[in-house]
Amino acid sequence: IFGSPDITLIQADPWGRPLQIAMGSRLWSGQEWWQRLGSRLGWGVLPGNRFSWVVGEGGIVLTGQGAGHGVGMCQWGSRGLALLGKDYGAILRYYCPGTSLQTV
Repeated sequence: IFGSPDITLIQADPWGRPLQIAMGSRLWSGQEWWQRLGSRLGWGVLPGNRFSWVVGEGGIVLTGQGAGHGVGMCQWGSRGLALLGKDYGAILRYYCPGTSLQTV
């Protein structure tokens, strides 16, 4: 998929999401690398962009955490709240405490 088994983490965010990865002679953003992997192998292989890896003799073993983009708002949780009768304002306040909605 990437042309090289050589993979190095260059930079990660404070939560462990890879921001920049070197693979062979190419630099990838973590998001770009994750999207290429998902588009080639299927999104269930690594459902979220918070992942790490170990390189071994048999290849690369990936470990993922979570199933999203790191924004903090779960689509299924939002759906569940909506099914409970919560409106969009209540759902946004739940996932984004301390914020307010305003008409602009």
